[in-house]
Amino acid sequence: MVIISSALRWCWVLGLALFCPVYMPVGGCQLKQPKIQVRRHNLEPFLTISRSHLRSSPFSNAPSISNLEAGTPVNILRYWKNKNGKQWLYVQVVSLEDIYSYKKVRRGWLHV
Repeated sequence: MVIISSALRWCWVLGLALFCPVYMPVGGCQLKQPKIQVRRHNLEPFLTISRSHLRSSPFSNAPSISNLEAGTPVNILRYWKNKNGKQWLYVQVVSLEDIYSYKKVRRGWLHV
């Protein structure tokens, strides 16, 4: 009788050990499905909000390459944050005028 009750107890413990991890977060099955995040397509350019200077390097004292008017479409190529906490974006100007004119600079740094 002792052997049977001991065997039933071990079967019960093993059964719990096999089926309980399925419902735990670290186990095989997760009850919550991951959220689907919508990513922005790289084909859609950003628009500048105000007049800004396109600079040759990500420093405030860097020479200005060209002036960008408000509403100029740009593609963001790189992001950089300096020691002082200022944020800079390396951008490419997207406009038909710049594509056909090889004299204009199309890439540079913008202060955010």
